[in-house]
Order: sequence, then structure tokens, then C-alpha cells
Amino acid sequence: MKKKVFIYVFVAIFLFVGLTTLFVLLLRHGNNDKPPKKSETEIVEPFGVWWWDDELDSKIYLEFAKNNNVNEIYLCSSKFNNETSKFIESANDYDIKVFLLAGEKEWLNDSTNLHSLIGKYKTYQRTYDNTFSGIHLDIEPHQFDDFSENRETYILSLISLMKELKDTYRDIKFDYDIPFWLDDEVTFNSSTKEAYKHIIDIANRTFVMSYRDTCEDIYDVGEDEVLYAEENKKIVVLCVETKSSEGDKVSFMEEGKDYMNGELKELKKLLPKGFGISVHQIYTWYNLKKY
Repeated sequence: MKKKVFIYVFVAIFLFVGLTTLFVLLLRHGNNDKPPKKSETEIVEPFGVWWWDDELDSKIYLEFAKNNNVNEIYLCSSKFNNETSKFIESANDYDIKVFLLAGEKEWLNDSTNLHSLIGKYKTYQRTYDNTFSGIHLDIEPHQFDDFSENRETYILSLISLMKELKDTYRDIKFDYDIPFWLDDEVTFNSSTKEAYKHIIDIANRTFVMSYRDTCEDIYDVGEDEVLYAEENKKIVVLCVETKSSEGDKVSFMEEGKDYMNGELKELKKLLPKGFGISVHQIYTWYNLKKY
């Protein structure tokens, strides 16, 4: 009798161990068929592109963006409708975020139209499932004809507008483009320091138009902004140009895609964790010569 009980127990244990092992092996095999999930804490460095023309063939240019590892698009569009929703959905399918891109220097004198645009943005965000990830503003005070004579006034107007938007729309992330030379010392809210520092303090992220055509020069002209942002736990994105009439060293127009890719690869190694690179702009980048 004891011998039979022993045999039954042995068989039960054998079956239990065997079935458990089989289940684990099947589970592992099933997981191997699925792509590994990204860690929720993984930091993804921005690699973005400006998209000024919403009439471009989205299929062609989105495919180009995907193939070049773009993960952010700054889309200029006044179409707060289903067409934009479909574009964002297509971009999101490629793991690309879309930000609303806008910029008028006149907003520094009268921000009425800017607030109207933000109102349309907020309505769109509430109405559609495929939403923007934030607003990317390209407001350039140096475009005014009298900027040289009224430099400090225009710079302070930009900083004041940024603070106003941050305080008014606390649920929106605002990114800003700035030139690399914005190092004028100005006083804002009783604090005196370089203008780019005020901007980095207020902005969600700051995009420095560090338009040069070598890794070393791009980093060199944006280094002050990078170091300040890193010290203050903010994010800076260094930006490059693909077409310019201001001389050879400003853009990659003369050198082409392959050369630019090599320089950006080296530039990425110089940037702190979480900092990024963006390319101006999708159309000229696509048409940049390959060699």
C-alpha cells in the first residue's frame, strides 16, 4: 500500500514539474515573437524636423522622416480638422510626435492673433483623438527692421510674451526657437542675466538655431545654452540648416545628406542625455544632394 502511494506521489510531482517547465518554455517562446517594450523610464533624445508646408505629400515625407529616425515633427498648419488628425495618426504610427508650429514677429507687438490660434489649438485638442504634443513657437525679434536700434526692447518683449503664455496656458508645453547669439544681458523680473538664460528658464524646451556645417562648430555656437540648460535641468535642442544664402558654413546645402548624417552622429555624442538635434526643414532636407 505504501509503495502504491509513493508511486502516485512521484507521478504527480513528475507531471507537475513537467507541465510547469513546458508552460515556461512556451511563454518564453511567445515573448520572443514580440518586440521588446521600451522602458517607461527610458530617455528618448529628440530628433526633429520643421514641416512648414502642410500641402506636402505626407506619405512620401513621413516615410522619409521615419527612415531617417525622426521622432518629432513641428507642423505649421491652420487646418484644425480631420485632415490634421489623420496626419498626426500617420506620424504616431511611425512613433513620431507632432507639435503645432507657428511664428510671427508681429505677435511681440500684439499677441491677439496668437491667443486666437491657441484657442483653436485647445478646441482641436478637446475634439480629436489624435492630438498635438505641444506648441513650437518660432518668434524671431531680430526680423524687425529696427532690431539693431531697439534690440533690448524686442528681446524683453519676447521674454515677457513667453512668461505670459506659460502663466496663462499651464496645460500646454511651449518650445521656442532662438538664435545662438542671444547673449545680451537683460533684466527681467528683477533678475539680470543673458537673454538665453531667461528663455531657457521659462521654455519647456529651447531650440538653438546653431546653424553651422561641422559637428565642432554646431556645438561651439550652442555650448553656452547646452551647459546652462544641463545645470538647470532643462532641455536644449541644437538645430541645423539644409539651405541658406548666407554662406557655405551656415548650412549643409553644399555638403549633402551623407556628410550631414556623419556630423550629426558625432554631434549626438557631445550632447548630454536627453538633449537633441533638429533639422530645418523637411522639404529641403529631402531634396538635399546625397553625396
